[in-house]
Amino acid sequence: MKKFLSILIVSAVLSGSVFANFFSNRILEFVINAPVGLSNNTFAIFDYLKEDLVIDLNEMVKKMPENGFNISFNVNPSISANLYLPVFDICIKSGIEGSGTFGISKDLFKFICTGNKLGEEIKVEGKVSSDIFAYTEAKVSFHVKDFDVTIVPTLFMPVAHVFSNGIGVTFQNTEGGDVIADVDGALNVYANANLDSLDASQITANLLNSFGFDLGGAVSYRLFDLIDLTGYIRMPIVAGRFAYANQSAVSMHYVTNIKTLTSGEPSEENQGFQFTSGEWNSTDYKINRPFKINASAAIQPLGSLLNLKGLFGFAVKNPFSDVEGEALVYPEYYLGATVSLFDIIKTSISSEYTDQIFKQQLVFVANVRFIELDTGVSFQSSNFESSFRAAGFGAFVTFIMGL
Repeated sequence: MKKFLSILIVSAVLSGSVFANFFSNRILEFVINAPVGLSNNTFAIFDYLKEDLVIDLNEMVKKMPENGFNISFNVNPSISANLYLPVFDICIKSGIEGSGTFGISKDLFKFICTGNKLGEEIKVEGKVSSDIFAYTEAKVSFHVKDFDVTIVPTLFMPVAHVFSNGIGVTFQNTEGGDVIADVDGALNVYANANLDSLDASQITANLLNSFGFDLGGAVSYRLFDLIDLTGYIRMPIVAGRFAYANQSAVSMHYVTNIKTLTSGEPSEENQGFQFTSGEWNSTDYKINRPFKINASAAIQPLGSLLNLKGLFGFAVKNPFSDVEGEALVYPEYYLGATVSLFDIIKTSISSEYTDQIFKQQLVFVANVRFIELDTGVSFQSSNFESSFRAAGFGAFVTFIMGL
């Protein structure tokens, strides 16, 4: 019986490799890819799918990360054309990548749960960050014996950049019954169009002057015909540019007394609320896509039947920004396993942290060589623990057609 099972496994692996070559080795293909994700780092669906639901605000605050509550989104739709030849491959890809985060400090939720003491100052901060890029890349891979060398030059155009390093609110009530509130913050928005007076010729000129360039590269080595080792780097070369900037500012200093609030009498101590939407002014703001570097290893212990992959690296967002708080270093990782049946049906499960979002993902692939459909769903969050509790969701659909 054991001998029979051994022969069966070996036969499946060998036949799987033969069939995989037929179904996966397309010469020319066209690809449409549409991924999207939306998440938060605190409120998870699994926490509320209970028969006896109890909402404990104190417990919620304890679980909340120290950097507070945030909401994140990410999108990256793209189209591409790929040509695979014995000596080299060429891939031309165009798409839009967008991501953003809105956050509120933990102090607000502590105040909601426990209140504050007389004379104690409550400080709440908000942060906003978002980037949208359009890009076109040309990936060329050369196959030399056991090595694959890949070069990925990319031309990108910054579409929008939104950033605020601190929108602050302070609140205090004194022993004398005074209530004091202060608001101070600014939101910076960058674009290549003056939204106050749109001029088609000027917008065109700004867009042509906005392009940036980065260069990616990878080297892969096939070890023992079993393990693929890969090193990858993406280097910003030329920064993209924004021609216009707008700064909206808000400020307020408010002082009143509890007696005034309860009596409804006007208070002479109240001081004005000011909001300035700002004007679109000319600028020369430079921005890059994140710098990235990583190393990965993929092993196929059962041939094409099973693929195990691990990746670790780090990235730098806005690597050359001179604005405080914009440049940010963060790690990235990927751990995944893929099971393939003759490369016709594949399924994979993975855990990753990419572009500051944790993803626990399940992927299903149906492939009949000429047409392939990949679908994937994921739990997502900027917090590792919350990404397992359905604090956010992501999905993608990839359609491939080729010969």
